[in-house]
Amino acid sequence: RAYSEDPFSKCSKPKTVMDDYDATKWHSGKWYVTHVQKESTPTDCRTLTTSQDGDVSIVQHPYETGNGTLYCQGKKQEDNSLIFDCKSGEESMDKTIYIAVDTDYTDYALYYLCTSPTKGDLYENYLVARRKEGQKDIPQQLQSSTSSLNLKQCK
Repeated sequence: RAYSEDPFSKCSKPKTVMDDYDATKWHSGKWYVTHVQKESTPTDCRTLTTSQDGDVSIVQHPYETGNGTLYCQGKKQEDNSLIFDCKSGEESMDKTIYIAVDTDYTDYALYYLCTSPTKGDLYENYLVARRKEGQKDIPQQLQSSTSSLNLKQCK
């Protein structure tokens, strides 16, 4: 199916977002997703490999179909969100909007995703990611902003 004019019009975007979000700081190195609001198939509990190429942010992670990797490229929008085009091999899988709610870039991140797959229904999720593998707690700095989200720990 063709994408409608705005595939994200039905997204319930977060009310509080980071004003001064710096995509280039976030998109370097690895992030380990530790908590998700909704368990999904395929799972959002993944290790993300991030990088930056000029003004293009890149996220890659293992994926169940295609060539085994989902490769997403996105650019920062005026509202500080990023819109990613994601492919596995040559096949387009989805468009995803990424919004940072809170991050210190070096330890923790809370962010919102709204994904419009090429096949299937729009879905949204909140995720917590950490820089160090094996950290399972939600850091103190995110306790108040995550308390109403009913996050589930990744297994």
